[in-house]
Order: sequence, then structure tokens, then C-alpha cells
Amino acid sequence: TSSSAIALSLQSDSKSGLRGGWIIDTPGIRSFGLEHVDINRIVASFSELSEVISQCPKNCSHDEAACALNDFLVNQPQSKERISSLRRLLSFKSQPIT
Repeated sequence: TSSSAIALSLQSDSKSGLRGGWIIDTPGIRSFGLEHVDINRIVASFSELSEVISQCPKNCSHDEAACALNDFLVNQPQSKERISSLRRLLSFKSQPIT
């Protein structure tokens, strides 16, 4: 059991394509989730995609055929990782609590 918070930096590795990040150990926290976070706040955290997202159909789940992000990817394939991250976070949000 940990008794103090620790943040461990993960280094990027260009050879393997792994990106850096952090592992954070915080005492007393057993799980982390997005259930309390409003979907609009998740989407807003991807500010570089806000203009594209504003062109989506009303109530777009951002994982459907009519989503403007799909057309954007055709012309901006370098954004694939960010769009995948957004969609992954939104899918976690939409999963029922077990």
C-alpha cells in the first residue's frame, strides 16, 4: 500500500513508436473513471478538433458514418491518433457501469 503520491515519467521511444506518458500512484484512489465528466468537457479538451466537430450532425456520437471527423481524417490523416483518443474516451463514457 502506498502512503505518498508518486508520478513516474514514461519516456518516448521513436524506434518502437511508443509515446511518453505518466503513471501516477495516489494513496486511497482505487479506480479512475469519467462518469462524472460531462461529454462536452471531454470534447472541448480536444480544442484542435472543435472547428470540425462544430460541423457534425446534432447529437453526433462522433463514432457514426455521418460524423464530420471521418471526412476530416481523409484530408488530415496525421490527426488519426487524436481522433482515436477522443473516440476511445467517449466510448468509455457511454459504457454502462458494472
